[in-house]
Amino acid sequence: MSPSVEYTKTPRSTQHPAGSTPLCAGWSVRQDPHERGRKDGWQTSPLVAGDWVNAQVPGTMQGMFGTGAAPVCWYRRVLKANEVARAYGDRVWLRFESVATDATVWVNGREVGRHVGDWVPFQFDLTEVLHGDDRDNEVIVRVDRMVPGKEVWFDGAPVQGGHITKGFHDLLSIHKGGIWLPVHLDETGGLTLVPDGLGVLADSRSGRVEVDVELERNVGGGAIELDVVDPQGTKVASVTAVVKDGADSVHVQFDVPGHVLWEPGRPRLYRMDARLVGHGGTVSQSESTRFGFRRAEVGGKDGRQILLNGRP
Repeated sequence: MSPSVEYTKTPRSTQHPAGSTPLCAGWSVRQDPHERGRKDGWQTSPLVAGDWVNAQVPGTMQGMFGTGAAPVCWYRRVLKANEVARAYGDRVWLRFESVATDATVWVNGREVGRHVGDWVPFQFDLTEVLHGDDRDNEVIVRVDRMVPGKEVWFDGAPVQGGHITKGFHDLLSIHKGGIWLPVHLDETGGLTLVPDGLGVLADSRSGRVEVDVELERNVGGGAIELDVVDPQGTKVASVTAVVKDGADSVHVQFDVPGHVLWEPGRPRLYRMDARLVGHGGTVSQSESTRFGFRRAEVGGKDGRQILLNGRP
């Protein structure tokens, strides 16, 4: 057990104030074939009539501009004041499900973060940079798809350079670029998960589950409430753990009674519901993930079979 975790029997919360708003509509885009954007200050004064066109989000640069799309494009969206009402919490996050490949984000002319990587979600805290009045807020995203390097041959096969996250798909087809998965504006309380920050490891033999929770910068601490719901929709296990001030992760272990196995003919999945709760008992954020009790291993006849739950 992590030293930042203590089990507690304090009353569980009943409120659920966290909110999320999809931001896939209303984007504009502009190509930057000569990479003038930074030099010309597009991040602070980007809007020039005729330079920006409607963007498809989610979508790719090639889907909008064809296979000859510039490697760098800039995206722009105005957040209306009523879209950032802060009715649910005191922290506001801009969450991208995935961008290919190098994304830098400015809000109201201030850089809020950069992320490199094609396949994973990420988010930036906008709380301190948003206007606190009726003014609109401007979001600018510079996206560089990071064109692979020159192809070379090694041991009879083509190999290309480039960034570590690009994989090999540029050898098979066009290497995509752009905001190619959805965008959300999230509002939370003081405790917030990193994207995909709830992980469950289930032991098919014992019925024990290990839950790993990864947190954004945490000030003040609180608690995490965990419920396990079985494949029939019945809650079968619950636990509450303390999150100490400053902790960036929580590790919890507990048993699920009467657990059933996942098998191809009966793909029975459980659901883990997690609620991050502040000291006042208000839910800061909720998240759920599905998991199954299953085990894959090598064994059987002559130790040369793949076994699922002990059977070939």
